[in-house]
Amino acid sequence: MIGFSVIDEATTERLLTMADGIEIVRRVFEDAGDNGIRVSEPAAMFLAADTTGPTRFKVKGADVPSFGVCGFRIAGDVGDEIERHYCYLIDPVTAEPLGLIAQTYLHQLRTAASGLYTARLLCHRDDPVVALIGAGRIGGVLARGFTEVFPEGKLRLAARSAASAEKLATSVAHSAVKACTCVDQAVDGADIIIAISSAREPVVSADCFAPGTTIIGMGEHHELPHSLLERADRFYVDEFGFAKTLGSLSHWISKKETSPEAAYNRLSATIGEVAAGKAAGRSGPNDRILAIVQGIAVADIAFAEACRRRLSGAPL
Repeated sequence: MIGFSVIDEATTERLLTMADGIEIVRRVFEDAGDNGIRVSEPAAMFLAADTTGPTRFKVKGADVPSFGVCGFRIAGDVGDEIERHYCYLIDPVTAEPLGLIAQTYLHQLRTAASGLYTARLLCHRDDPVVALIGAGRIGGVLARGFTEVFPEGKLRLAARSAASAEKLATSVAHSAVKACTCVDQAVDGADIIIAISSAREPVVSADCFAPGTTIIGMGEHHELPHSLLERADRFYVDEFGFAKTLGSLSHWISKKETSPEAAYNRLSATIGEVAAGKAAGRSGPNDRILAIVQGIAVADIAFAEACRRRLSGAPL
C-alpha cells in the first residue's frame, strides 16, 4: 500500500526515462482507443488571476482506469519563462488523496513522448528523416529522446533562431541529430515534420506537405496553416475536445477557417483508435497525414502515478 506522496521536481526528473514515457503513452492511447477517455467537463479550465500580469493557470482532470487513479493537472505559467505544474492524484472510488506530484518536467516528457509515439505510429518508415521545429524545453526533451524511438532515423532541428537549434544539437551530441539554418532547410524532403513552437504565425506552408509526409502540430498557438487540413488525406487528433481549445485547430476555428463540426467530420480517427488497432494510420505510403497532438489529461495523470509507483518500488 502506497501512502500519500509528495514528489518534488528534482525527484521526478530522475524517475522516468524516455523509454518509460513511450510505454506509458502507448498504454494510455491504447486504453483510450479501446475504452474512450473520461476527462473533466470542460476539458480545460483557464484562469488569469492577476489580469495586470502574464500569470495564467490551466486545470485539466481525467480518470485513468488502467492505472486505477484519477486526478487533476494544475499548470501555472508566468509568461513563457516560468512554469510551475503539479498533479493532484485521487483514488477514484474513495476520493482519498494519493499524491501531489511536481509535473513541470513530466509535462515536457509526456508531450515529447506523445509526439514521438504519434510519429512512430503514423510513419511508414523505420528510418525516417524528421524535422523538429522548435528548440525550447519540450523540443529539447524530444531531441534527446529521439534515437530511443527512431534508432535508424535522422533528426533535423530548426528554430526561429538558428543559434538555438545549433545549441540544442550540440547538447544532444549525437550524429543523427543536426541543426539547420532555417525551417525550409529542415523540412525539405522530411518524412515527418513535428512543430512544437511558441510561434503565433504558421512556421510551415502547404508546399512542404508532399505525398507521404506526416505533419504533427503540438504548439499552443497558430503554428500550422489551415491549408494543411485542406490538403491532408488523413487527419488525426489525440482528443478533439481539448484540441479545439488551443493550438492550430483552435485558431482555425476562431478565425472561421473551419467550424468545430467541419473539423470533426474531417477526422479519420483518434490517435488512440489507431494505437488500439481500431483504425488505420495510413491507407498507403503516399498519404499526407496531419495530426494535432495537444496532450490528453489522462497521460498527465498516468505519468504522475508512474512516478509515485516508481519511487515506492511498485511496478508501473
